[in-house]
Amino acid sequence: MAAGTIAALAVLTACGGAAPREPRARPRGPATVLLEWKLHNRAYGDEELTVMSNGRARYLYTPNVPTRPGERGEATLTTTRFREARLALERAHACALRSEREGEPYEPQGTLRLALPNLQCSVTLWDGEWRIDDDARDVLQVIEELRDWLRGTR
Repeated sequence: MAAGTIAALAVLTACGGAAPREPRARPRGPATVLLEWKLHNRAYGDEELTVMSNGRARYLYTPNVPTRPGERGEATLTTTRFREARLALERAHACALRSEREGEPYEPQGTLRLALPNLQCSVTLWDGEWRIDDDARDVLQVIEELRDWLRGTR
């Protein structure tokens, strides 16, 4: 499994633009999910972010409030951008995070699923836990940076 995931990381391709392109590799077999973030917020809506083994990344926000617009973004990550995100997740010990309390009424709950060589786990924390714990906050920062990049704000 780890060799397949490492090979999958190698197929991440460069995104367009003025920067030089990294070499393209041809994926072997169907793309698999390497990183998945889901946040369910009963008051505002649902957020999903997915990074596939072929480098494609997708963000989707589906509001629960009719007056609020939905958002989406899709792009291809460079190998460098994804490696930086992966290393930040490793430094933050993403797979060691555990929920330590009951949630508050209507508190959002976020779940991160990782299928990487050194990180294979599913972590679900309450919104406050993602923001209070130092490691969890570092993990959330990685997610938010990817999200903002996909939304075109960074």
